[in-house]
Amino acid sequence: MVHVVVVTHGRFGEELLKAAEMIVGEINGVDNVSLLKEDNPLSFEEKIRRVLWEKEEELLFLADIYGGTPCNTAVSILKSYPAWIVTGVNLAMLLEVATTFEEVSQAKEMAENLMNISASSCQILNRNTMKVEFEEEGIPEGDDL
Repeated sequence: MVHVVVVTHGRFGEELLKAAEMIVGEINGVDNVSLLKEDNPLSFEEKIRRVLWEKEEELLFLADIYGGTPCNTAVSILKSYPAWIVTGVNLAMLLEVATTFEEVSQAKEMAENLMNISASSCQILNRNTMKVEFEEEGIPEGDDL
């Protein structure tokens, strides 16, 4: 079983988990650790270590941004634990974790899945790209969308 730990600035990860649970229900095997204003890198690392399991075999960190303190702290934990880190955590990633948790047993495989989901869930949309969909749905073209 993969243990997922979401590490973010502020309560971003906590709120992402709440949003994901609104959609799919309770998510097991995922912990959140928030870097708060009163934390420093050492206290933040201690907070992360408190949620780690005694024997981590498949550990995956989901960090908000590459190079930020949450990500860098997860990198420092790689000295003690075999783990994978995926940056740019978003709601689509957490939904993927929740819906594939039972099927994916390796952190590396889950990390790769999340990168694919992230790439496909980010899209650029504008009026021109949506024109076909509007016409198919019977939504009249006009200035008011």
